[in-house]
Order: sequence, then structure tokens, then C-alpha cells
Amino acid sequence: GGRSELASKDTHAFLEKDTSDPYRALWHYIIQANVDPIKAKQDLLISRDLLDVQNWATSIVDFYLGDIVESQVIATLLGDVQSQTQLNNRLCEVYFYLGKFHAAHGNTTKAENYFKLALSTNVYEYVEHKYARIELNNLRQERRAQIQ
Repeated sequence: GGRSELASKDTHAFLEKDTSDPYRALWHYIIQANVDPIKAKQDLLISRDLLDVQNWATSIVDFYLGDIVESQVIATLLGDVQSQTQLNNRLCEVYFYLGKFHAAHGNTTKAENYFKLALSTNVYEYVEHKYARIELNNLRQERRAQIQ
């Protein structure tokens, strides 16, 4: 909503409540990168050491840090999938965070494709699904503004 500094304080407090949660670390990084990208990266590096290595989503943090590539993230999420529902849930999450990464790095087409993939999982109850629609609309509006 254009208030990254305020949101950064909230995501920091949220992260402090469970420093082992990779999603909390990612949200804090994504918000903080709008305020201070260098500090955001430094904080993500610090957070990485506290994350639950058994949680597959830690691989998304590793991707954001440049330690692994996209195909490795996908391989990690497939590692211990027990059901189609679990797979869809994880795909929704990974597609969203990959979309955010590519949007932040100016890879608009790739970001749009990932947000569309997140939506295609139909995991309506996940925040990543809801935000994928918002992010996709934001990218489309930016594209329209550039054309005009």
C-alpha cells in the first residue's frame, strides 16, 4: 500500500515471534527491500541462519540469496510431497515468491507468468494466491502507464 517503512516494522515484529519461519523472513525481506535493499539483504542473511532447514520453503530464501537456482527450489518442494493438495499449496507459494523476485529484478514477463501460475493452483485460502492477483494487476497497470 505504499507504506513500506510502516509495514517493515510490522513484518520485523512478526518475524521476531518465530525466527525459524522462512515465510516470515521472506515477507520481511520483500517489504524491507523497498525501504533499504542493502539492509534487507543483510537481514535476510542473518535470518537464514535461524531458519528451520527441514522446512522446504527455506530453499526459497536460499534462492533469494543467490545460493541456489529456480530448478533447485522446485526440486526441493517436490521432495516430500504427500498429496496433490500439498503439491498445489507449495506450488502456489513458490510461484508467488518467484514472481515477486522477478518483478523486483525487472523481469516483468517472467513475473507475470509466475503470478498466473500461482493463480492457476486455485489455492484461494493462501495469502500468496490473493496477492498474486494484486501483483499481476500492478504489473499490468505499470505496463499501461509506460505505453501512455
